[in-house]
Amino acid sequence: MSTPSPPNFQFGPLSGALLEAGERWRALDGTRRLFEADASLFTNAGEDRWLGWIEASNASRAHLASWNALASELLSEGVTDAVVMGMGGSSLCPDVLQKTFGPRPGYPRLRVLDSTVPGQIRRIEEAIALPRTLFVVPSKSGSTLEPEALARHFMETTARELGPTDCGSHFVAITDPGSDLEANARRDGFRLIALGVPEIGGRFSALSVFGMLPAALLGLDVTDFLDRADAMRAASRIGPAVESNPAVSLGVALGEAARQGRDKLTLVLSPGIAALGSWLEQLIAESTGKAGRGIVPIDGEGLARPEHYEKDRIFLQLRLDSELDDAEDRALQELATAGHPVIQIHVAEKADLAAEFFRFEVATAVAGAVLGVNPFDQPDVEAAKKAARERMGSARSEGRPPRTGSPLLETGGVAVYADPELAIPEGAGLGDVLAAHFTRLRTGDYLAFNVFLDMDDRTVSQLEKLRKTALDALGVATTLGFGPRFLHSTGQLHKGGPSTGLFVVLTANDPVDVAIPGLPFDFSTLKQAQAEGDFQVLCERGRRAIRIHLEDGSSRGLDAFVSVAQQAIEDAKLQSKGESP
Repeated sequence: MSTPSPPNFQFGPLSGALLEAGERWRALDGTRRLFEADASLFTNAGEDRWLGWIEASNASRAHLASWNALASELLSEGVTDAVVMGMGGSSLCPDVLQKTFGPRPGYPRLRVLDSTVPGQIRRIEEAIALPRTLFVVPSKSGSTLEPEALARHFMETTARELGPTDCGSHFVAITDPGSDLEANARRDGFRLIALGVPEIGGRFSALSVFGMLPAALLGLDVTDFLDRADAMRAASRIGPAVESNPAVSLGVALGEAARQGRDKLTLVLSPGIAALGSWLEQLIAESTGKAGRGIVPIDGEGLARPEHYEKDRIFLQLRLDSELDDAEDRALQELATAGHPVIQIHVAEKADLAAEFFRFEVATAVAGAVLGVNPFDQPDVEAAKKAARERMGSARSEGRPPRTGSPLLETGGVAVYADPELAIPEGAGLGDVLAAHFTRLRTGDYLAFNVFLDMDDRTVSQLEKLRKTALDALGVATTLGFGPRFLHSTGQLHKGGPSTGLFVVLTANDPVDVAIPGLPFDFSTLKQAQAEGDFQVLCERGRRAIRIHLEDGSSRGLDAFVSVAQQAIEDAKLQSKGESP
């Protein structure tokens, strides 16, 4: 087990500002106040009620014996798969653990299903054998729509194949005490009901039951995992000095960099721990993105030459010691030499991700305090949920959600919707509309692709091409979010953070569909309502947004869109220079 140490900071022109920020934190006695749950360190809006994550490892140890017993039972029964059906904080940590460690021999493979896209649900169904599958339904509130809908579907499917008597033994619930999910799980005879700590918010729950029960199912040594987290906790709560604190120093740096306009946090992760990026993305974006402020995490974008970047970037490398990359190190040094702030963290081995979970939870809370926001609420997430629920209410009464309004353009099986400020020329085609949208990018903006499609490897690869084209041609930071999972993550930042996002929402018809038992709509309808609700709220908040709906939901339809969009980005580059495309 490695000894926690502070990151290596190369802040160049911002070095003085970082030192001053550290002095301000020391004068506030911020570290002690954080660990003593002092709400006045933040906005004094009840933050003290959400700091249970600091002691999450102790709560997990109290229940570890029962989780290990369940894992042993599954091992002896030959269970091959455990499907985690959660959203946001209840699914992202298990996803990181599965992709980073995989199961020990004989233990189940974790499959995270955090989507309402029918094709993604079907792929899970085709990959598992129901008699040898455990379904894990995590929901802190116990009323999150997506886990409820997925549980309804797989409960019926399991009961149909295995019989209603044995159905409940294939399900586990993770929820807070007194929730609807707890009551329903008792009624339906779930194999285990694991109760969380109400004072731990979802995105800070990695070291709680929401992350550690799935870790036990994988066959990980959870005791060792928690020991590593506790070592980071001990190192992070000692003394007032910021520069020697492995977590607080990071949080002060992230918060101060954002205050200085460096609010695009570009994540550079070794391949063996790259899955951590999606967890960091949610933790940082949803915690800091509010009140018109926030840090924009940029995950999976790759590195470019220094001249490709505006002065809005900060680069954070997590380097696994077994995967040293000299070319990456040289690229980061070039960025630092060019004046871009660079932070480097060495991760000795994969098991030290436990320590990184805690480091970044502390750092994110500290960054929130530096920015003057409450890092534990998510006021703007509810807006998109409300818009989707209203559409679902119409579906309950009329059989379908209300129409989203008249499209700006319909051409070749593509419908285009946009915020009211987008002006397009007479007779414009899809490429013209996209180019007009992209020309609205300003210095310091980010370009967000929010897609409600099956998150398979091919789709991800095609959309990453768009990100690279945008970075190379326009020098703009880019993000890629798959709905509805991003609604519980970066969705807060999109609506509550700085108004620097330019959004492309991509939806498509579904080649297949999946029913939701007991509800008057299917998953395709739910997915579409979530996409349209999110787009509606973006427009209501004055965000620059466009929604593209593809009639052809196959790979051919996506390929055609990507090709047009890439050309539109190049055209926007020419137009920004005053040249004709």
